[in-house]
Amino acid sequence: MLKRHAIVLALILACAVGCASKIGVRKVGAQETYQQINANVLSGGKPSPRSQQYLQRLSLVEKFANEPDKALADLHAGLGGLDEHDRLFALAELSFAHAERRHDSRYHRAAAVYAYAFLFPDNDGKVSVGYDPRVRQAMDLYNRGIVEGLRAEDGYIDLSPRQLSLPFGTLALAGDPGGFRYGGRALRNFVSLSDYRIDGLRNQYRTPGIGAALSAQVVPPASGQFAADRIPPTAKVPVSAFVRLDHPGHSLRNGDLTGTIELYDANETSSVTIGNDVVPLEYDPSLAIAYTLQDSPLWDFAIAGFRRGNLNPFNRSAASSQTEGELYFFGPYYHGRIPVVFVHGTASSPTRWAQMANDLLGDPNIASRYQLWFFLYNSGNPVPLTSLRLRENLQSVVKEIDPEGSDPALQQMVIVGHSQGGLLTKMTAVSS
Repeated sequence: MLKRHAIVLALILACAVGCASKIGVRKVGAQETYQQINANVLSGGKPSPRSQQYLQRLSLVEKFANEPDKALADLHAGLGGLDEHDRLFALAELSFAHAERRHDSRYHRAAAVYAYAFLFPDNDGKVSVGYDPRVRQAMDLYNRGIVEGLRAEDGYIDLSPRQLSLPFGTLALAGDPGGFRYGGRALRNFVSLSDYRIDGLRNQYRTPGIGAALSAQVVPPASGQFAADRIPPTAKVPVSAFVRLDHPGHSLRNGDLTGTIELYDANETSSVTIGNDVVPLEYDPSLAIAYTLQDSPLWDFAIAGFRRGNLNPFNRSAASSQTEGELYFFGPYYHGRIPVVFVHGTASSPTRWAQMANDLLGDPNIASRYQLWFFLYNSGNPVPLTSLRLRENLQSVVKEIDPEGSDPALQQMVIVGHSQGGLLTKMTAVSS
């Protein structure tokens, strides 16, 4: 009998040793190691190793795979403990993963809330330790969570004040009661620039930060403000949307959250203050330029504008402005920034300056000191006539936007011409 027990025990031990996974290492390339360490739900569709480890520690791997709603509820119920920091990041990433699988915008919004609480704790309002790679990932989760959590059925991003549902409560959003404006114009049809990629531009300039990088269509002002009217009616302007949450750490535990939607002109405001921290705003000027030029009537104007003497691609009334040439702003007028006026050549249009405009606006030192204007004209007209229109436009716009002459930057204006545009530029400084 004793011998029989010894044989059974030996078999059990042999089976246990045989079933155990062999532990060791294998040599891999540096690229594979880096990809494994930095993988996350946004880059590869799967939660990062840190979030998966957190599920392992709490024995929630199987539950998250089969009942993700309940697993996330269990994680949420543990908020307020010593592991709050790690738990918030795991909740943000796992909520986003669940939202993507189930197409449930409630969990997109939850991911944004968790990420915000991870980045900006209630006790000091400061961003988490900057050396932690999860900080950048949490900002991306917040940005994407805002986009997907506020996306309407038609695909546009809905920035209207309202109350939204969360898996664990509600989020009441407030906003500017007067609506969002850009250079005197109302804005509509907000789209997420993260939905697009660039074709045609050789460089893409992107500033990572907090907030959703958006583009919006401008609505002509009813008052006919001159400076605002210089923005092309087909323009799609870059803005950054930021949702400021009130005491998210405390509010997460009672399920009653409040926040405010803030919209910033990406060409004017580069950062936002959160608590005691100044955090850069996310924006992508290159994508905004490419999105503006997508299907722009300016592409068909080059040859047509040479053949016809009074063609305006934006179909504006000849009674309101000269059709032989018009000055347009790339954005609203910025006091204190030196205008750089680009004048295209024969059988051309302002689209030919797209690469240069992208490189200039992609440099923060240049973009913060200069504003880009473009002269659009029918290049088949006589040079003296077009040069007259250029001078008239420059004089008129300076008088309209700065009637008291308080902006010295306007007296430092730079005019850049190409081909026939060079002749027009020369004639702005030649007295007849």
